Amino acid sequence: MACGSSCGCNKPEEPEQPPRPKDASAFPFHSATYSLIAACVVIGLLRVSASQFRQGEDGQFLGTLAEAGGGMVALVGAIFAIIAIAHINKLGPDGLLGKGALGLMLNGGFLLIIATNLIAGRERARELTPALPSASQIRSEPEAPGSSSSRQSPSQETQ
Repeated sequence: MACGSSCGCNKPEEPEQPPRPKDASAFPFHSATYSLIAACVVIGLLRVSASQFRQGEDGQFLGTLAEAGGGMVALVGAIFAIIAIAHINKLGPDGLLGKGALGLMLNGGFLLIIATNLIAGRERARELTPALPSASQIRSEPEAPGSSSSRQSPSQETQ
């Protein structure tokens, strides 16, 4: 059988390659789904964080902890999305491109929000914390006459 062209060669016709089977159980498909699940978890953690910060000073620690945990989950979700997008050439865009791109956008946006919140909170904490003297200032200050270092120990007083 000829190659199908009018060139006259006797090259055999190459059979059409069947479409690649898309194994939905492959890790990149799960990775794309995990990136969307991570975005939902981050939304929940940010809600907890906001409710803790509204409680005042009692909730500051838990709010910061929830926000930092949300940042870690968003980072993992972004990594999962990148894994899904990286395998599009191998497995095709069906089921990977949409979930992977959406997961990357959501988790990347959450990372930006959380980073700015943590930086702003750190700056606010610096403003509210009273300034402590540095080590060089402590060493250079003269001791007061009644300070503990100028007192004699009880054994020295009896002699």
